[in-house]
Amino acid sequence: MVNGRLKTLRALPLEEKVALAYRVLDRMFEVTDAVAVAFSGGRDSLVALHLTLQRRRDVKVVFVNTSIEFPETLKYIRELAQAWGFEFHEVNAEKNFWELSHERGLPIGGRGNQFFLAELSAASGVKLSNACCNQLKITPARQFYREAGIDAQVTGLRVDESMMRRFNFADYGALRYSRDYDTLVAWPIFVWSTADLMAYVEQHQLPLNPLYAMGHQRVGCWSCLQDFFKTDSGLFTLKKTHPGMYKSLKHQFGEEMLAILTAWGGIQKHGFTLEQFDGLYTPCDLELLDPKHRKKRPDRKKDSE
Repeated sequence: MVNGRLKTLRALPLEEKVALAYRVLDRMFEVTDAVAVAFSGGRDSLVALHLTLQRRRDVKVVFVNTSIEFPETLKYIRELAQAWGFEFHEVNAEKNFWELSHERGLPIGGRGNQFFLAELSAASGVKLSNACCNQLKITPARQFYREAGIDAQVTGLRVDESMMRRFNFADYGALRYSRDYDTLVAWPIFVWSTADLMAYVEQHQLPLNPLYAMGHQRVGCWSCLQDFFKTDSGLFTLKKTHPGMYKSLKHQFGEEMLAILTAWGGIQKHGFTLEQFDGLYTPCDLELLDPKHRKKRPDRKKDSE
């Protein structure tokens, strides 16, 4: 039923999706005036921010600086705050990404893939963890919201971005209470597609983070390895646009990443599918894995015949 409803909403023209976004926001503002917009510097949160500001200007705009942000993102966000004149708050994480990753494990895979991560960690001998997201983003944001008396936050999350988000939406809807943040959370653009976002950006002449023009699909933490196994992993683009950052990441975790890639073929026996784990089984071609050490992947078509 939920998937059917989402399919119907996805097919709506942009103007109706904008109206739907306003209904989500208006319902939130009926409940509380103490609202913050979670702004990452990305395209999705930019559109969510612009939509919110069309309804109310007296909101706080919160950016959590994890200390591993692209310099272009920091400059872009600070300049946008000046140009648009919103109440801007830059919150700093107390934890250090590098120390946290060495202590708890590398942020490889995706949230909600705990069984997969446990298998991969055992096969590679490398500690894996998604603790950085909680420690570097959720915890400092929650602390700020509590201290500032924030009752609700607006995000740019969309259900098309992952299966876990579709499940999350099915459980809780576009306006829900979050135990992580201890606030209401609104998803005004939950059914928007990337094409919708770009059409809205063009229609309103919104300034985009310059990282998109450089080829980056994600503009958050540059050292994140969540998409490590995808053929369009951010590491490919990072190596081209910010070679110094790429080298520092390789210096910190090169051996661990190599061990993970080497162990990759050993867990295929469990039969995980691309759909189940949101693209984690797309072959990876990182140059960290020397060609002479690569194992030839089995031909899936032959296996299925």
